[in-house]
Amino acid sequence: MKHLAVPFDVVSRNNRMYTRDSFNGFVQPKQMFITLDYGDNHPYVELDNVIGKVQHCVVTDQGVKVEWELLDTPKGIEVKNALHNMKKEDFVIRPACTASISIVDGVQVITNADILSFALLPKERDSFFFEPKE
Repeated sequence: MKHLAVPFDVVSRNNRMYTRDSFNGFVQPKQMFITLDYGDNHPYVELDNVIGKVQHCVVTDQGVKVEWELLDTPKGIEVKNALHNMKKEDFVIRPACTASISIVDGVQVITNADILSFALLPKERDSFFFEPKE
């Protein structure tokens, strides 16, 4: 599966923005795991919460793109079964990172980001998801 894990130049609901410079043009996750949500010990990976692994991660003009696969872990099997009733748009992959923050025009701009792992989240919990206005 492929996902845009970090969109660039978009201010999130938590008032943060990643730019191409946030990662100095290079992304190398320390742990190539994907967990179901972030878990209680965020940013540390809880092994019993692992659902997948990252196969490839690259910085593009749009953001950080991740190619990943589900694993046959207990949680991975649970997610695999749930995905049969979902569309790709119903969930997102987002990073768990350490970073510095600079305030620019009232927005928290992420710099020196270092990705530790990734998490699968329902779209509604995503800080980049905005409900359409009626």
